[in-house]
Amino acid sequence: MANTPMPVPAPIPASVPAHDPAQPSRVLDYFIVDVFTVSALAGNPLAVVMNNAQLTTAQMQSIAREFNLSETTFIERRPAAVEQAEGVRVRIFTTAEELPFAGHPTLGTASVLRLTVPDTLRDSVITLAENVGPIPVLFSAPESLFAEMTQRDPEFGATLDPAEVANLCGLSSDDLYQSAPPAGGVHRDRVRDRAPGLR
Repeated sequence: MANTPMPVPAPIPASVPAHDPAQPSRVLDYFIVDVFTVSALAGNPLAVVMNNAQLTTAQMQSIAREFNLSETTFIERRPAAVEQAEGVRVRIFTTAEELPFAGHPTLGTASVLRLTVPDTLRDSVITLAENVGPIPVLFSAPESLFAEMTQRDPEFGATLDPAEVANLCGLSSDDLYQSAPPAGGVHRDRVRDRAPGLR
């Protein structure tokens, strides 16, 4: 895990041109971590930013785009009583949008908090207050970074018509197994072996 300060432009009043070099900058600490691995430069990379500068959503999105990783998280500390009741506020961004929840950013951010802000750990659990709601992360042993999270049950959308899905893929309905169960709001119909170029 690397910890490097990063200059961040201060919010610019509407009357000041965006390119004004006289504007002050702030410095944020951030960590680059590898999740789902025990080796550096393996697993899923994640940027974790300690947002002590009250960044706007637009600024967080710009920083996530600059990191250019699949996700970047922003930790927004709150008073201890609020964190005990609701969890440590964390926001998750891809290069294109903010997410309500994502697995490896949750585990990676909790590990950074465990190493750098140990008072956020209570009974082997760090609770993150994400946009989806509170996510408890349980660490398996006192010195371990192995963790498990409890997440909300999945919510499925409407099931798509298999004939429409087949048509969009350039297939006919006969190329699909109709008995496959739905998954994630779309039918997980498997294509028959006879479909050209697909297995």
